[in-house]
Amino acid sequence: MNFLPQRRELLRILNANIGEITIMHKLPSHEHLQVYFERSDDLFGWFSPDDILLYANARLRNLFNLSSRDQRKLSFAEIIRDCFNAQRGPLIETDCVDDWLQHAQTKRRSAPHRRFQLDTTDGRWYMVSETCDTAGYLFMHGVDITDLVDRTNDLTQEQRKLRRLANTDALTGVFNRRAFVTAIENHFEQVQRDPACLILIDIDHFKQINDDFGHPTGDQSLVRLTEIFSQHIRPGDTLARIGGDEFALFLRGATGKAALDVTARIRKALQKKPLHIEVADKEFDVCIRCSFGIAFSSATADNFENLYSQADDALIEAKQKGRNQAVAQAESS
Repeated sequence: MNFLPQRRELLRILNANIGEITIMHKLPSHEHLQVYFERSDDLFGWFSPDDILLYANARLRNLFNLSSRDQRKLSFAEIIRDCFNAQRGPLIETDCVDDWLQHAQTKRRSAPHRRFQLDTTDGRWYMVSETCDTAGYLFMHGVDITDLVDRTNDLTQEQRKLRRLANTDALTGVFNRRAFVTAIENHFEQVQRDPACLILIDIDHFKQINDDFGHPTGDQSLVRLTEIFSQHIRPGDTLARIGGDEFALFLRGATGKAALDVTARIRKALQKKPLHIEVADKEFDVCIRCSFGIAFSSATADNFENLYSQADDALIEAKQKGRNQAVAQAESS
């Protein structure tokens, strides 16, 4: 393929691209442009009005998997199909390259000038600009922005990590108090909201576990308990560790029966299978029991503070009645 366009046409398309440059006495010569394009790390290409590739510099030829000695007059569609078959060039994440081409053709020459990001099969990213003149010639220029995209992605991932850490209890991996309060407050801010209930869970005599087996064993117990809680709640329910040995469940759309069913499932699971603990090469079966306090959203419990206060009152009552049971505040009709 003859990759060196005629000087007159090249200067015309460049003029259309860069506009009037008053600080230059004249445009570079054809030879100077050729050297510049070939040595540049940018992509440079030139297509005819019928989308035949007239010129591609070394970097674009490499991207399109073309040889400098290739004499074929290839259209944009033919180049893309060859790239797709060879798994080179633009990253085409579809099984049907014709669908991709159809979408691309609707964009090409849709405006005198457009810019877009192009990701490639070798993991690189380019910011590409396409400029068309009135005759339909298209000048393509691409700048490698891989480092910028990588830094942006790293920053986004780090932000997500920090957000997750800010909202997650480090030991158990569930919501912490801060995230849990935010979730409930968001619920109450909805103009139309479903009924909901809050269940506070307190581990009975947890201090005894720490005293008898040590705090590492206590931490191990909390992790195992979290797993059991998660296994016996409904999809969409929110679980959090809001204190040392205190957990909370927020159940959207739950009635009193549904809340009591959840606590019954958890109590049954704990009674059926003690937690197996390993400490200093010794194994123990620890029977853990929990007390539950349940409160429902209502006219008198329409924010986190009020709902929490009522659930806490119910939890205190459960402990006073002998622990290992659930007490629910009266559910509003």
